[in-house]
Amino acid sequence: MGREVALWNYLRADLYRAVVSWRFLTGALGVTLTMYLASMEGIAGDTNVTYVVWLIVYGMPFMLSLVFSAFPFSGCFCEDFENKYAYLQIERGNLNLYTVSKIITIMLAAVLAMTAGVILYVSILHIWLPWFDAGDAVCQSAAALGGFRGVIGSGHYLLYFALFGLQYGILAGVLALLAAYVSLFISNRLLTLAVPFMGFYFISYYSGALFGANEKLNLTYIFNASYNLWNNDIASFAYAIFTGVLLGGILGVLMLYRLKRKIGNE
Repeated sequence: MGREVALWNYLRADLYRAVVSWRFLTGALGVTLTMYLASMEGIAGDTNVTYVVWLIVYGMPFMLSLVFSAFPFSGCFCEDFENKYAYLQIERGNLNLYTVSKIITIMLAAVLAMTAGVILYVSILHIWLPWFDAGDAVCQSAAALGGFRGVIGSGHYLLYFALFGLQYGILAGVLALLAAYVSLFISNRLLTLAVPFMGFYFISYYSGALFGANEKLNLTYIFNASYNLWNNDIASFAYAIFTGVLLGGILGVLMLYRLKRKIGNE
C-alpha cells in the first residue's frame, strides 16, 4: 500500500509540473502553429478540414509538432539533476518509482500536447472551412479506408480529429521518452529537443528499408490514423496503444539502468 501511495505522490507532483505550466501551453500552441504553417505549403484553402489535415501530416513541416509535443516534460531529468531535486525525490521514495512516474508523465504530457494542439487547430480551421465534403476524394478515403472511419462516418468530426491527434500523440510520447533518455547522456536541452525530429526522420527513412511492404511493423503507419492497419477501428487503435506501451517500456528499462549508473557515479 505504501508503494502505491508513494507512486501517486510522485505522479501528482510530476503531472502538475508538466501540465499546469507554460511549457505545456507552449507545446500545445506550437503544435497548432506548426499545423498552420504546414497548411500554407501549397494546400488549397477552399476545401475542407479533413482534406487539409490528411495532407499536412505527410509534410516535413508537421514533423516539428513532435518537438513541441516533447517540450513540456522531456527535459525533466536535466532540470532535476541541475537543481539536485532528483536526489531529494529518490531519498523520499525510491529510484524505481521515481523513474516510473517520469516515464508516465513524459509520455502523457506529449500525448496531451499533441491532442490539444490538433483539436485547437481544426477548431480554428473550421471557422472558415467545413469539416467534411462527401464529394472530395480525400474525404472518401478517410471514410472508407482510414482509421476511426466509424466516427467520421457518423459525423462526429471533432471527436474524430481528437482521436486522430491522440493516436499520433502516442508516437510523440515515445519520441519524447527517447529525448528524455538521451538527456541522461547529454544535458544540452536544445540538443535534446532535436531528438524527436531526428528520431522521426530515421523512423521514416529506415522503417521502409527494414520492413518493406509490411505496414504492420512500420511505425509511420502504426501511429498515423489515415491508415487502418487491421481494417478495424478498435483493433488498429489498440495496436497503436500496444506498440506505444511496448516501446515506452523498453525505453523505461533503459532509463532506469542509466539512472542507476548515473547516480552511482555521482
